[in-house]
Amino acid sequence: MIEKVKQLSTIEQIKLTVISNNANAKKLYEKFGFKTFSSEEHAIKGKGKYFAEDQMALRLNDNLVEKS
Repeated sequence: MIEKVKQLSTIEQIKLTVISNNANAKKLYEKFGFKTFSSEEHAIKGKGKYFAEDQMALRLNDNLVEKS
């Protein structure tokens, strides 16, 4: 799927969200080149417990320039 998206010139990056303590999922995403760019504490509440989320992105275009 990622390889197909890379062929589309209009898509510059893919973003996803993962529960911060899900080490296996994060490791898998990192294997494909995703990098964490943000974290949100208490992002999800389930069964009376809060969970943090990490936002990750895979940049498909190496020429992307971050704006400050």
